[in-house]
Amino acid sequence: MKTTLIVASFATLFAASGVFAAGPAVSSINGKVSVEGGNFNGHGGAMAAGSLSLPVGHAFGVQLDAAAGSIHSSSAGGFGAHAFWRDPDRALFGLTASSARLEHADTRRIGAEGEAYFQNVTLRSRVGRQDGDGKDGNYFNLGGRWYITPNIMVSVSGERVVERNYGRIGAEWQVNAPSMPGLALYFDAVKGEKHYDAAVIGVRYYFGETKSLVHRHRRDDPDSLVGDSLSSGPAPVRAPAVAPTIPMRGCALCAA
Repeated sequence: MKTTLIVASFATLFAASGVFAAGPAVSSINGKVSVEGGNFNGHGGAMAAGSLSLPVGHAFGVQLDAAAGSIHSSSAGGFGAHAFWRDPDRALFGLTASSARLEHADTRRIGAEGEAYFQNVTLRSRVGRQDGDGKDGNYFNLGGRWYITPNIMVSVSGERVVERNYGRIGAEWQVNAPSMPGLALYFDAVKGEKHYDAAVIGVRYYFGETKSLVHRHRRDDPDSLVGDSLSSGPAPVRAPAVAPTIPMRGCALCAA
């Protein structure tokens, strides 16, 4: 019930706020692709991901996400969709849905997301309900981003998925090379209960108008849902055959 009320509140803001948007929710049609790999509780893995964002009128936008790869010889991937209102100078409110799979284990999510913008700081949250082959329940995460420069960002967040808690740190640097203006490098690490830890490094390329990293994050595409739609770390499961999974920023990454 609590999650339903939170999602309903996001939906009300999303539906009612369009008239107040000062700038376009999505500056223009844009996208991003990434390739990443790393260590997941002692196992290696790699993933490729992509997103496409489209403006819908002035104040609204939609985004589609997809990812595929393998972790410890297990195939992984999924897809997601966002529908959101955004004023790039103030905030974003949106509704989300996603589905992800690690081998034969599925995780489905429906929820809401929000962001608030304060000069070089962004506050972010996602909340909702998940079900599938793992234990059903609520998820919630809250975090922040600090833009040291317009092209260098560090982040920290906390997350609770069903019955377990996780902490996460990350960083992203848009190289800003004249010949490749959308090239960025990133790093993410997570530490969770039950002695879970993982780290990943990746390369991302943003397509669309040339702009700083902070403007890409606030005027173009929200973060991919595919990683979030996989339970963080070794989440509680209904059957021991379901492998533990982990989301990382912008991609779905899993650990066995």
